[in-house]
Amino acid sequence: MAELKRTPLYKWHKEHGAKLVPFGGYEMPLYYSSIIKEHKAVRTSVGMFDVSHMGEVIVEGNGALDFVNYLLPAKLKGIPEGKVKYSFLLRENGGIVDDLLVYPFSQDKVMLVINASNIEKDMNYISVYLPEELSLKLTDYGNIAVQGPHSLDVLSPFFDVNLKAIKFYSFQKDVKFARKWDVILSRTGYTGDLGFEIYAREEDIPYIWEIIFKKGITPCGLGARDTLRLEAGYPLYGHELSDEINPIEAGLSSFIFWDKDFVGKDALLKIKKKGIEKKLVGFIMEKGVPRQGYKIFKEEKEIGWVTSGALSPMLGKMIGMGYVKDLSIVEGDSILISIRGRRIDAQVVSLPFYKK
Repeated sequence: MAELKRTPLYKWHKEHGAKLVPFGGYEMPLYYSSIIKEHKAVRTSVGMFDVSHMGEVIVEGNGALDFVNYLLPAKLKGIPEGKVKYSFLLRENGGIVDDLLVYPFSQDKVMLVINASNIEKDMNYISVYLPEELSLKLTDYGNIAVQGPHSLDVLSPFFDVNLKAIKFYSFQKDVKFARKWDVILSRTGYTGDLGFEIYAREEDIPYIWEIIFKKGITPCGLGARDTLRLEAGYPLYGHELSDEINPIEAGLSSFIFWDKDFVGKDALLKIKKKGIEKKLVGFIMEKGVPRQGYKIFKEEKEIGWVTSGALSPMLGKMIGMGYVKDLSIVEGDSILISIRGRRIDAQVVSLPFYKK
């Protein structure tokens, strides 16, 4: 078994009593106090996450943005300065290699933020298409996510820029944190709440983290990160997304720009014309814990499987997502989740589960 990697904040996590678990090849905090407490801190106030396990990859050289524009179904031509894009890498057959964030620094330099467990796979994939004149390099950035309705108030004193002017899915690079450390500040996150992400050199991350923590911010682990993203209806690679699932089935068609060329386009056009065979739905339950892989039934017929499930701390009910092969299933329909030999009632609902 390969030795687990550690982020620049590993020592801090251990000293502050985090429950550490393997995740994406890293030893990461699952929680410090409790998943529910950390979840509610983000929804009602502010919390912060160590997301330094994510991979930040730089594509650089003459025409880097044009290359990434071809590689992804996102439309990057003419993108406004400082805009972040959500997109995905696709197989030639339309399957999802990974989902990612795109930071176009300039026409000749683009940063891609990819999932920790997919870093090697993604870089190998990109290298297949990479023109000789471009370079591909994994950076030494760390990343802190500060999330929740009070995140703007907490972070504003540390920056000379107006954080209110940074729109959702926008960023500013070459800014100073506490007038000392160079960072990239992005109004993004994985919680469905107001929040920011701070990218900085790995050696600077512990200092930035400690300064923010001293403001009385709740440190949060992977457990709350997962329940928050699930409440927000966000997909997670390895659950709702995989090489065997295409973005149309995953409900991500709005992120596909059909009026341009991209890897996997021909396959997606065929799927679009033929029609999908399964679709992603959300559901809510009064009892029972839906786990990944549990079967979904409609009356006596097996129609799909659960991809994610957990207690929603804000709703006080069990929520989940899953794929169903019965395309007639719509919001309000009753389905059954098979849990340890029993079929438990659930109701199909629209996403996201939690709305501000």
